[in-house]
Amino acid sequence: MSNGSTPILNSCGCCAPGPSLNTLFNRPGLSALAYRIGSYGIFLQRLLDEIHSVTIPDGPNQGAKPLATLTTRALDDPSIALLDAWAVVADVLTFYEERIANEGFLRTATERRSVLELARAIGYELGPGVAASAYLQFTVEEIIGAATPASSLPGLRLPTPPGPGNSAFNAGIVSIPQGTQIQSVPAPGQLPQTFETSTDFEARVEWNNLTPRLVRPADLAISGGNLYLLGTSTSFAPGTFILLSPGQVFLINPLTTLDPTLTQVPAVQIAELYLRGTATNLKAGDKLLLVGTNNGQTATQAFTVREVEVQATLNQTRVAFADNPSLPSFAPLLFPPAALTSQKIPFTQDKVNANIIQKSISESDLEAFLQINGWNARDVATAVNSPPALPNADIGVFVFRDSASFFGNNAPRWKSLPDPTKSQRADPYPNDWDAANNGTGPYIWTDSQGNANTDADIFLERSFPHVLPQSWTLFEAPGATSTAYKITGVVQKALADYSLSGKSTGLKLDSPPNLVPYDDLGGAVLGDPAVVSWAHDRLDIFVVGTDQALYHKARAGSQWFPYTTGYDYLGGVVVGNPTVASWDHDRLDIFVVGTDGGLYHKAMGSRSAGHFRRRQRRWRAVSQSLGWQSVASFGHGLRLSRRRNCWFPCGRLLGSRSPRHPCERHRYRSLPQSVGWHAVASLANELRQLGWVVHRRSQRSLLGTESVGCIRDRDRPCPLPQSMGWHRMAAVSNRLRQSGRVLHFRAGSHFLGP
Repeated sequence: MSNGSTPILNSCGCCAPGPSLNTLFNRPGLSALAYRIGSYGIFLQRLLDEIHSVTIPDGPNQGAKPLATLTTRALDDPSIALLDAWAVVADVLTFYEERIANEGFLRTATERRSVLELARAIGYELGPGVAASAYLQFTVEEIIGAATPASSLPGLRLPTPPGPGNSAFNAGIVSIPQGTQIQSVPAPGQLPQTFETSTDFEARVEWNNLTPRLVRPADLAISGGNLYLLGTSTSFAPGTFILLSPGQVFLINPLTTLDPTLTQVPAVQIAELYLRGTATNLKAGDKLLLVGTNNGQTATQAFTVREVEVQATLNQTRVAFADNPSLPSFAPLLFPPAALTSQKIPFTQDKVNANIIQKSISESDLEAFLQINGWNARDVATAVNSPPALPNADIGVFVFRDSASFFGNNAPRWKSLPDPTKSQRADPYPNDWDAANNGTGPYIWTDSQGNANTDADIFLERSFPHVLPQSWTLFEAPGATSTAYKITGVVQKALADYSLSGKSTGLKLDSPPNLVPYDDLGGAVLGDPAVVSWAHDRLDIFVVGTDQALYHKARAGSQWFPYTTGYDYLGGVVVGNPTVASWDHDRLDIFVVGTDGGLYHKAMGSRSAGHFRRRQRRWRAVSQSLGWQSVASFGHGLRLSRRRNCWFPCGRLLGSRSPRHPCERHRYRSLPQSVGWHAVASLANELRQLGWVVHRRSQRSLLGTESVGCIRDRDRPCPLPQSMGWHRMAAVSNRLRQSGRVLHFRAGSHFLGP
C-alpha cells in the first residue's frame, strides 16, 4: 500500500535512484588526496540504472527507448558484460587520476621522481646520498709508553726520552690518524655500525672533560636609577629591549667594555642579579648598593632585597629586587668570522677575547692562527676556559651589614637643659639646636651649635671599629632621597656634645655636600649660565634651554621672578653661552651668537626692582666686521661703514674706503635705531678724530622708534653742551626719548671738546 507520497516501484527495481558520484573536497595538511569521483561498483550500478532511460535523440525514432525492454541484469548476458567492462575502465582511470594528483604536491608525493621534478621547478636539486656521520669523543690517559712525535704546534710539552730515572710517556697527547675505525654499540636486535675518522688530529688529556662555561660575569649597568643588562656580549629578541646612550650607562662589571664607536647600547631592564658563591648571608630587607662608572664618573643606586635564592649546584645566589621579576628574552648571537693575518699578535687575555672568544673560527683556522702567532695551545685553552679574576675595583655590588644613627640623634630637648644663669661656668650650648634650620634641627655636618665638624665629616652614634676606608655608606631619611658616599677615612674620637658624651666613629667622605643647601631653580639648561647684578640685592640670570632659546629669571631681595622655578622666554636660537653686561642702573645688554655665526643683541630694563621687562622685542643682528667690542650696529639691515671719512648706513664697519661716496659734512646720516650708549661713546670718539660731532635732531630715533616731536626747529641743529660726559649724555638721552626726541650727529662744533 501507499500513503500517496511514496512512488510504486516495479519488481525489477529499475525505477530506484542510482548511487551518486563522490564530491571532491580535501582540507589542507592531508598526507594524501582523495581525487576519485567513483569506483567500479558505483560506475557499474549507474550504467545499469541508465538502461531503461536511454532515448534516441533524433531521427525517425526520436524519443524512442529501444532498451526499455532489456530487463535482464545477469552478468553473463553480453549486454551486461559490456557495461561491466566499461565500469572496470572507469575504475582504472580514476585510480591513476588520483595518483597523478597526489604526485603533484610535495606533501603527498610518494615517488622520488615527483619530488625531484617539484624541487627543480623552484631551482633546487636533490643532494646525493652520503654516509652517516657522528661526533666522536676520545678519552686520553697520560701513561708511560712510547714517545709520541713532536707536535706541529709550538710551545707544547714534548715527550721525555727514555733514560736513567725517567721513562718515556705520551705527554697526554695522542695522534689519531685519518681512517681510524670506531664501532658503535648496537641496540638489541640491531647490528653494530662502523665509523671512520675523516682527518688526522691530536687528542689531549686536557680536553677529556670539556664542558661549556655555565656562568660568566654579566654586563650590568645602572642608568636613570634602574638596573640594566646590556647587549654587549649577548642578543635580545626583537622588541624586548631599549637603546641607551653610552653617556648614560654606568658599568658595574669592571670586565665590561663598550665599543667607542657605538652611539646606542641595547639593554633590558632587570630586577634581579646573580652573585657568585652561596655564603653571602643576604636576606630579604637588606640594602644593596650598585656602583657604576662611566669615563671616570661614578654613579650609585641603592636597592632593597625582596627575595634571596641560594643555588648550591651552580655556586651562586640569586637576589631579586621585585616580586616575581620577569626574565629577558634572548636571541642567538652571531659572531663575526675570524680573519687570519700574517701580523704577529701578542698573547694577552684581551687578544684572546678579541680574536678567539668573540669570533667564529674553525679548527683548521685555529691551528693556523696558533702557528702564525706562536701561541701555546694549552695556554689558549686555559685563557678561554678559565674566566679572568675580577680586578680590585671601586665598582660592583656592595651590601650594608650595619645601620646606625648620627651622634646627637637622642639628644634631650634644649629647653630641658639646666638654667645656665645658675651655673658658675659659661653656657656651653647658647644656641637652641631644636630651633636650628627653621625647626628641623642641626645638619649632620655640624655640631649642636652649627659649627662644622672637625676631624671628620660626620660622626656616628657609637663606635664601629669594623668600618674601613674605601667602603661605602648610605644616608637615608624619611621623605628624602637616599645618598651614597665613598668613605675615604675613619677616625675614632671621644665626643661631648648635645649634653652627651661617648666614643664615636667619624667618617671622612668623598665630596661631602655644602653645608648650605641649594635652592632648586628648575629648568633644563645647556651650557653655563650668565649672571649679572645691576643694583644692590639684585641678580639676573640668563640661561640657554634645551630648545636653544634664551631664558631669564631675576632675584630681588628674597623673591624670585617670575617665580622660583620659572623663567621668562626671550626667544632666539643660541649657540654657546650668552654674555651679559650692565653699564648703568636698570640696564642690561645681552649678546649671543646665532646659528649663522652672527652676533645678536637684546637690551632689557625694568621700572621696578622686581620682574625684568623687555625693551626690544626683536633680536638685532650685529655686523660681523665690528672692529670694537663696545660698538654695535643693529637695526633693519643697517650697518655703519667708513668711506672717505664719512659714515653711511651700508657696507661694513671699519671697512675699505670708497671714492664713490664723497663726504657731505652738512648732510645728516641717521644711526641705526638700536645703537646702545657704549656704542655711541666709541662712535663719537672715532667721529671726533675725523672732525665730526654728535648733535641731536628729531628725524630718526637713535635708541627708539620714529620721533613725533622736535626739540627745536627741524632744520636747525642744536649742539649739546661741550663738556657733557657720557653718563650725563645717557641721562639726557633718556629724558629726550621720553619726550619723543632722539640724538643724531652732524658735522659742526665739537661735542666733547673745546
